[in-house]
Amino acid sequence: MASRTKNITIDQGADFVYTTEVYGNSSTSNVLTLGTDYTANAQMRQSYYHANDTITFECSIASNKVTISANNEVTSNAASGRYVYDVELKKTADSSKIRVLEGIATVTPEATKIG
Repeated sequence: MASRTKNITIDQGADFVYTTEVYGNSSTSNVLTLGTDYTANAQMRQSYYHANDTITFECSIASNKVTISANNEVTSNAASGRYVYDVELKKTADSSKIRVLEGIATVTPEATKIG
């Protein structure tokens, strides 16, 4: 299965949430049934080769959709700029992994610094 590409924008210092359906192939008519068979993980890094992640997203799966999120405290610690990210699903039965989403994450700078 090929992963889908989706570029995202994260506002520095604001809560971020993105939800998507997961497809079995590039066709939007083939939605995967996820149930409790999978867990999701997602990270954002400065580059594919950078050892440390900038954000590890909170992940949840419900109604055959994957949601990634980061609260305002987490996004405020990310410097503005362009990053790479991806979302992987791990099948609980055999620990196999699939990448279902990837792309460029742009963090836009925050001007308001009040509580």
